[in-house]
Amino acid sequence: MNDINLQQPKIKEKIPQRISDVFIDYKYYFFTVSILLIKTILFMAVIDSVGASSINLNRGITNLPVIPIYLSSIILLLSISLLFNKKTQFKILFILNTLISIIMITDLCFYRSFSSYFNLFVLQMGSNTENLGSSILAIFRPINILFLIDIFVVIFLFKKRKAINSNRRKSKKLFFTLTILSILYLSVNFLNINKNFQSFSGEKSFSKSMMPNNKMFYLGPIGYHVYDLYNFYLNVKPYEFSKEKLQEIDNWYKDNDENIIDNKYKDMFKGKNLLFIQVESLENFVINKEINGQEITPNINKMISNSLYFDNFHEQVWNGNSSDSDLIMNTSIHPVREGSTFFRYPNNTYPHSLPNLMEGLGYSSIAIHPDSGDYWNYKKALASIGFDKFVSAENLDTSEKIGLGISDKSYFNQAINFIKEQKQPFYGFTVTLTSHTPFKLPKEYRNLNLDEEFDKNELGDYFQSVNYTDSAIGEFIQKLDEEGILDNTV
Repeated sequence: MNDINLQQPKIKEKIPQRISDVFIDYKYYFFTVSILLIKTILFMAVIDSVGASSINLNRGITNLPVIPIYLSSIILLLSISLLFNKKTQFKILFILNTLISIIMITDLCFYRSFSSYFNLFVLQMGSNTENLGSSILAIFRPINILFLIDIFVVIFLFKKRKAINSNRRKSKKLFFTLTILSILYLSVNFLNINKNFQSFSGEKSFSKSMMPNNKMFYLGPIGYHVYDLYNFYLNVKPYEFSKEKLQEIDNWYKDNDENIIDNKYKDMFKGKNLLFIQVESLENFVINKEINGQEITPNINKMISNSLYFDNFHEQVWNGNSSDSDLIMNTSIHPVREGSTFFRYPNNTYPHSLPNLMEGLGYSSIAIHPDSGDYWNYKKALASIGFDKFVSAENLDTSEKIGLGISDKSYFNQAINFIKEQKQPFYGFTVTLTSHTPFKLPKEYRNLNLDEEFDKNELGDYFQSVNYTDSAIGEFIQKLDEEGILDNTV
């Protein structure tokens, strides 16, 4: 009995030593876990800052309760490396660290542009990469480099042969221990969050209706994208409606039919051409405003004085961005919450779209886009919406370029030729491009007289770009008048 008691302290003394040995033997594994946890906390602090461009220290405090979730996700993902030998472990850990760091940077850039995060549906938008260099630079911030510093350090040390000596051997025991503990912890927290945090409609938190920021807060970047992978799998599977479900949808529309009473505006413009100008990145705060005694949008202001003007407007675009605007404008339908409607459902038909409704009134229709027909899948999707004719950059002289593509003045000068040929009455849909970010207008087109310092910052660039687009619209309207089209056009 005494012998047993004498051995107990020795066993207890060995436990700390064994734990220490594990950390030493697998130090590069635990180094990578620690680095990714720091990056995750940093990522959340950057996301919660103004413009996702600095570090919000308060976020580090509010994130304390969910940090164990972040840690468990990291451990679970990296533990796969423990099933391999020393050299392979190092490669796997290095690749995963690099990949996750790049995903975090991509998420930050995506968030600055869309207030959402990168998702797998974006991979369907390969045709959108053309001419995006300036836009990517516009949403890249110096703070992004922080997520890559450790990678460069490891590469440097490895080349100098001073790299951390990686794990000595593979360990199935450690792999299963860490994996089981991580899964158990994540499962308990998943169920707890899903039970206590329900959406306003009673749906569980981890659903595709949950706001991206909430999902990211509870899951962290790794968990978020694993969940995104699961959602992607569910969404790409064909969905077939039962007869009962179709009847339920039909009944809903019948029950919610507004039956709006005719008002004084009915038939006011009956038989007239309808021409829509969708202006890129036009914000309400520049309308009817001056700077240094100069109107920022004089031509638009003039149009508003003789128009119905709705200034309380909230855009409903999502991952489809500009293409979502085309969808909403022409169909009054909200876009999908993941990916782009034009890429995911380009063949959908819309019997009650504006082009189709106008066709029922004897109108022809034309969509004139300054972008390539493949960009946002415009050519295919707008044909499905119901446009008779589609004109894109392939049909235009794009030699005069500003920013992402053809200048607005060159675009409108050529658009007028297609409009003249259109059978009347017509519905014409046009879209500007020059006022798109990054708002870098060449000096010869900057017509606003701004203070030197203000003219060099982003807001000054935006004012100049919008002013240029406004000028292009003014010249376009003037040409419509000269061609005798304006008098019969709304």
